[in-house]
Amino acid sequence: MPGPTLATAIIAATSLAFGTVPLFGKILLAAGLSAEAIALYRFCLALPLALVFLPCRRDALLPVSALAGAGLANGIGWTAYLDSLEHLPVASAGVIYLSYPLFVVVLAWLLLGQRITARTLAGAVLVVLGAVTVNGSGALAPEQWPLLLSVLPAPVGFALMVVVMSRVGLRLSTLERFSAICVGTVAGLLPTSLAGGIDTLLPNSVEAWFWIGAMALVTATVPQLLYMLAARAVSPGRAAAAGAVELPTMLTVGAVVFGESVGVVEVVGALMVIVAVLVTPAVAPARIQVRWLSWLSELDRRLSAR
Repeated sequence: MPGPTLATAIIAATSLAFGTVPLFGKILLAAGLSAEAIALYRFCLALPLALVFLPCRRDALLPVSALAGAGLANGIGWTAYLDSLEHLPVASAGVIYLSYPLFVVVLAWLLLGQRITARTLAGAVLVVLGAVTVNGSGALAPEQWPLLLSVLPAPVGFALMVVVMSRVGLRLSTLERFSAICVGTVAGLLPTSLAGGIDTLLPNSVEAWFWIGAMALVTATVPQLLYMLAARAVSPGRAAAAGAVELPTMLTVGAVVFGESVGVVEVVGALMVIVAVLVTPAVAPARIQVRWLSWLSELDRRLSAR
């Protein structure tokens, strides 16, 4: 396992890779693929590896099921983010997506009983101000504002995965946890991808297949494995802070590749969201263990002790 300094650097590097998602997403959407199909392909490359390392022993059944369910929610939410890129600027969608630490806190309160603090409220205010700053600068037409709500399943799904990973399956190896999440994600995305029909599922050119392979390697398989390995060596707070570099990466992709306007207003709004990530507290053990996820974690511990 890497030391804290190296682990922080790895998380920052993988977040840079995650920030390139809009590049691949917009290109593949333009090629005619649906958001569900793109999300499915992102994880399919890792599926053979996941099936090899997916634990089938009795004591792993509960944590694997919980992690797979969290992966399913994250995958479906990620399609909402991809779909928004077809209608919104990268900066607009990215600011909403990077609000996930706030949803982590809300879900930790609902599922784990974690108390909401003044820092949480400060982070919420900063996210709202950042979103209004970026999207209120004339970047959006009036009819585009309601579309911002369509991005919300993405941060909610990712936040649920973070909360579940923080408390469930801690005795599983990195590969086992990754495998459970990957299998759950693919299982959730496969039916919705097939429902769109062959025209939106299968690429119609060799170039599109190239972009699919590159997306899977650069934004999923390799960086996700590295992220899960490194995240075990640092606190959730430091992992969130290092992961905040994803947002400026998104803005850079939008400006350089797609010619979107990124000026002082967009930079200030993005900085507000990054500061919100830094001040929002990480998931912590609840003082009163009364929520279902805590019960699941305790049941997992007892089964493993048998």
